[in-house]
Amino acid sequence: MSQIADALPRIELKASLYQSPEMRRAVSTVYANIIKFLQRVMNWYSEGKLKHIVSSIFHPYELRFKDLVDEIF
Repeated sequence: MSQIADALPRIELKASLYQSPEMRRAVSTVYANIIKFLQRVMNWYSEGKLKHIVSSIFHPYELRFKDLVDEIF
């Protein structure tokens, strides 16, 4: 989450410097991916402690979150 928070000011700066339709689409895609990431985080957070233990084995970070984090950056 801290990596995403660090990236937001850079995205905002690029969006204000390059105000083209392509940049607007790229920024909207990044924001959509951030929302998807936060939805996955909320689903993980709502699980119980026992499910956290089990899911850490069967669904580690690389399987659950890494694809969206890579798309954001």
